[in-house]
Amino acid sequence: MVDIETHHVEIDPAEDDNADVRACMAAWHDLRGNQLYPAWADFDWLVLPTSILPYMVVVDVSGDGSDFRFRYWGSAHTEVFHEDYTHKTVSQIQPPDVAQGLLGQYRRVLEVSAPCLFVFEVLGGANRDFPVRETSLRMPFAGKTETIDHIVSLSDNRRQAADFAEFFAANRRGA
Repeated sequence: MVDIETHHVEIDPAEDDNADVRACMAAWHDLRGNQLYPAWADFDWLVLPTSILPYMVVVDVSGDGSDFRFRYWGSAHTEVFHEDYTHKTVSQIQPPDVAQGLLGQYRRVLEVSAPCLFVFEVLGGANRDFPVRETSLRMPFAGKTETIDHIVSLSDNRRQAADFAEFFAANRRGA
C-alpha cells in the first residue's frame, strides 16, 4: 500500500453550484412534498439526468445503521473501484479507512434525516502531489414504516476519475 491520507468534509447542499447536485436536490424535494423525506416507493430514475446514472449509488439501511448494503452501484464506480459492490456492504469497501469514512457519511444522513453533501479527499499516493476530490450528495428515502431505509447518492468523481482509479488500484486487498 502507498502512504495516503483521506478526509471527509460535510458542506451545505444548498451552497453547491453543481447543476447535477441541484437537479438531484430538486427531484428529492419534489418527491418529498410535505413529508420529512420522500417515500422509496416514489423514487423514479427518470426524474434524474441520464448522464449521472453511472455515478449513482443506492444503499439499503440496516435496522440499526451499523452497515449499509449496496442495492445499486453505478458503472462508473466499478471502473474507479475496480470492483462491483452491488449487494455487498459498505464495510467491505477497500481500503478500510475509505469504508469507515463512507459509513460515517451514511450514518450522518440517518442522524440529521436530511440530504447531506460531502467532499472526500485523498492526499498522497504514488506520484501524487495534489489532492484527489469527489463530491457525494446523499439523500434519504423512507420505507413503509416512514423511517429511512434507503439512501440515494450521487458521487461525482468525473473530474479525477483516473486519479481515483489509480488510488483504488493501489489500495485494494493484496495490492
